[in-house]
Amino acid sequence: MSINPELAENTLFLERHESILKCLNYLIENRQEVMDILTQFSSYRAANAEIDSTILTLQGALQEVQTYQPSWQRSMAVFMPSNVVLYSYALYLLIPSLYVENIDFRPSSHVNEYVNMLHEKLQAVHGLPIYIRKVSQRVFMENSVLPADIVVFTGSYTNAEKIKKQIRKEQLYIFYGQGINPFIIGPDADLELAVTDVIRMRLFNSG
Repeated sequence: MSINPELAENTLFLERHESILKCLNYLIENRQEVMDILTQFSSYRAANAEIDSTILTLQGALQEVQTYQPSWQRSMAVFMPSNVVLYSYALYLLIPSLYVENIDFRPSSHVNEYVNMLHEKLQAVHGLPIYIRKVSQRVFMENSVLPADIVVFTGSYTNAEKIKKQIRKEQLYIFYGQGINPFIIGPDADLELAVTDVIRMRLFNSG
C-alpha cells in the first residue's frame, strides 16, 4: 500500500515538532547545564541572552514553518559559525529538521569541543537525524555538501565563494556573511535610546 507523501510529511512534521518541544523544555528546565557549556567560551551575560533568544526562536518555530510552508527536502549540509553556537544550532539544525529529512553539520574548529558537548546533550533529547561530522573540510565537502539539496555556509565572503564554485547550480546555497550590519533609525525614534541600543548591540557579543 502506498503512502500519500504529503500525509507522511505532515505526520513526520508533527513528530519532529514534538522533538523540538522536548529541546525547548530541556533548555527551560536544565538551563544551568547549557550555561556550563556556553560560559566556557562566552561571557555569562552573552550566554544567558543566547539561551533566552534560542527559547523564543523555538517557541515560534511551528507557526513560522506552517506559515511559509517550505517544500520537503532530502538533505542539508551546514557549515556552523564559531559564535552563538546554541542559537545557531536551533536556527540551522533544529528548525530546518521540520522540512529536511537528514542534516549534516560541521562545527567551526574554534569551538568544535563545545559544539560537540552541546550536540551530545541535545541529541539525547531530540533524537533527530542531525549528524555532527568531525572531519576535514575536504571530506565534509565530498561526503555531505556535494550530495545535499541545501548548503548553508557562515563565514567570510572569500571562503563562501570558494564553496560556491564547488557545488552544483541546482543546489540551494545560503550564505550568512560576517561584518557590521547597518542600523536604520527613523525620524521619530527616541535618539538617546537608539544610541544606547546601537552601542549595546554592536558590542554585546564582540568578545
